[in-house]
This record gives sequence, C-alpha cells and structure tokens, in this order.
Amino acid sequence: MNLTIDHLHLQLPDGFEHRADSIARRLGEELARLPWPEDAMVQQVTIPALTVQPAWSDQQIARNLAVEVQGQIMRQRG
Repeated sequence: MNLTIDHLHLQLPDGFEHRADSIARRLGEELARLPWPEDAMVQQVTIPALTVQPAWSDQQIARNLAVEVQGQIMRQRG
C-alpha cells in the first residue's frame, strides 16, 4: 500500500513542543514499517488521545501513534 499524508496535525502535551518535529518524522518512519494490505484513500484519521510519558523516547511515542493510525485506517476500510 502507498500511504500519503497530505496534512498532519499532532497535538502534543505541554512540554513536548521541542520534540514535535522529531516525533512527526519518526511517525512517518514507523508508518512506513507497518504492513499495509493495499492502497486505500482515507480523507481523515482521528485517533483518541494517547497517554504518553515524558521519559518515553520520540521513537516510542511515534510507534504508538503509528499503530493507532494504522488501526483507524484499517477500521475505516472495513
């Protein structure tokens, strides 16, 4: 599957502002690693708020976000 994200809006907890670019970049990397069965067009994906810990690495946060995004896309595809 080809995955294209035209617009990404991440709302991170206070204190994570300086990590936003790194988390977004790693989110793209994590999404690229996940298995995708086929191409799909999805207009919008909204995931519920996730609990993150300040001690988590940007990679850990991105991995959790990627799994949630994948789950939402798969559910929308039916």
